[in-house]
Amino acid sequence: MSVKVKLIDERHQWFMVVLKELSAALRNKPVSPVTVEHVIDELNGYSLFHFATEEKYFDLFNYEAADEHKAIHREYINKLEEFRGAFKEGGIKIADALLKFMEEWWREHIPLHDKKYSQCFNEHGLNGV
Repeated sequence: MSVKVKLIDERHQWFMVVLKELSAALRNKPVSPVTVEHVIDELNGYSLFHFATEEKYFDLFNYEAADEHKAIHREYINKLEEFRGAFKEGGIKIADALLKFMEEWWREHIPLHDKKYSQCFNEHGLNGV
């Protein structure tokens, strides 16, 4: 799943760690609402940080698909906000759906979208695996 940009690959690994945390929390019964809320907060905060970094380089390097990619980021953040709202209304019932969404989103996003900027970022000096 590498995008051949060390900084970005390291950040993507962080998301995998949080997903494992959520998956582990769901296996432990009863599921802790504190853990689910913590995961939602972590995903939201780190996503904003991570996307801001990618988007900074999109702009700096005049990445041709920047607008499309930024729109995808906004959709993701909006979906996380929906999960946050659903959690506040109904508690941990959303945990399974959140995990499924995150796993599918990242499994698709990295190879279908993030890998497209690899060459651009590498050509501008961001590289390393």
